[in-house]
Amino acid sequence: MVGLLLGGVLFADSAAAAAPGKGGQIQACYKVKGKPKGSVRVVPTNRKCRRGERKLVWSAAGPPGPQGAAGSQGASGSGGTDGAADSDASVAALETKVAALTLKVESLEGVLAGVTNSALLDAVAAVPAVESLCAQTSTLTTRANTLLTSLGGIALGGVIPLGLNLSVPGLPAALPSYVCP
Repeated sequence: MVGLLLGGVLFADSAAAAAPGKGGQIQACYKVKGKPKGSVRVVPTNRKCRRGERKLVWSAAGPPGPQGAAGSQGASGSGGTDGAADSDASVAALETKVAALTLKVESLEGVLAGVTNSALLDAVAAVPAVESLCAQTSTLTTRANTLLTSLGGIALGGVIPLGLNLSVPGLPAALPSYVCP
């Protein structure tokens, strides 16, 4: 009889309508009288059955089964990198960079030691004067080299009478072109 009832539950349209209640229990009502005698209807938990029906409750989960056999050992994973060694190398590289930058900062601090705001402002104010001197120096160098070239072509032999021996010093080398910094 119970097998017939359970078979009816599997094929009844309403069987899928209700989910198991608390503790995994399923509640149903089966018809005990009338033409569709033995039909089963799954109902939500705590719902009363209609007249001519009886309540039927069963558990969706059975008792726990015995412990299964242990599975076989899985394949070993591929060898990864040593995170600690990679981390140590990265830290060492960063420490080297920080040390180099610290030396540069200390060097710049030494250069700037004693420089004040007013000294910097005075230097900025002097820039136009420096630019003017730079341009004048470039012009002066060009003219001095032109004069040197002109003097190089003058010969004094035979111009001075009375046997005076005139000693003319050698001309200096031309100045290199001047480029303003």
